Amino acid sequence: MTEFERVAKIFANLDSTQVGQNFLKHLDCFTYFDNKNLHSGWERWLQYEMLYLLTNDSNAKLRTPKFEQTYNYDKRIDLPKGLDDRVRLKIDFMYETVGKNTGAYHAIELKMRTRMGSAIELGLKDLFRMRAIKMTDWKFRSITAFSIFIDEPQKSSKYVELKNQLMKEDYFKIIKLTDKYKVLLFGWEARPSLAKREAYHEWCGAVDAVCKLCKVNVWNEVVS
Repeated sequence: MTEFERVAKIFANLDSTQVGQNFLKHLDCFTYFDNKNLHSGWERWLQYEMLYLLTNDSNAKLRTPKFEQTYNYDKRIDLPKGLDDRVRLKIDFMYETVGKNTGAYHAIELKMRTRMGSAIELGLKDLFRMRAIKMTDWKFRSITAFSIFIDEPQKSSKYVELKNQLMKEDYFKIIKLTDKYKVLLFGWEARPSLAKREAYHEWCGAVDAVCKLCKVNVWNEVVS
């Protein structure tokens, strides 16, 4: 079982454990924070909730968790306007799994928004900007974005088209957490021998091509 599959399975079965049930209850605080536009503080708190949830899974043991880890941008990579004047980026949290391959991290980016379109767009932006991490700092076996959202549009739109196309290409999954909340899981993972930055670039390029096909220009848009 890959790390992406393990995490997806946990989120698909949150009701089966007390830890998972507590996580679902805490999501109801989102409306309060969202109304006050306090996304960053809320998401930081949820990072700890997610790590606790993943740590309590009996199928894997985690170690060396790191929060808000910073990395330098590789200036040789063409960055979108809004990122081109920045020196460093932060990863929400990352960890190793106990096993033979030490020093290889699983990185997670977390977003929670009311609308599905924002959840998709911001999650993809987080993933795409990580391809600009310097080669000397690249120590990742998997990179996953978790975008939790409430409102899934019923009418056709570019984001509905993008969601359907990305699911068709098996680039991400949608998991229903409760009657109110769903989560989009975008994930890249590779065996240690293949977990190169070039492989991640290829994956991002393929996803970006689907975005452009659906007229959603994530990487070229201004990052606020």
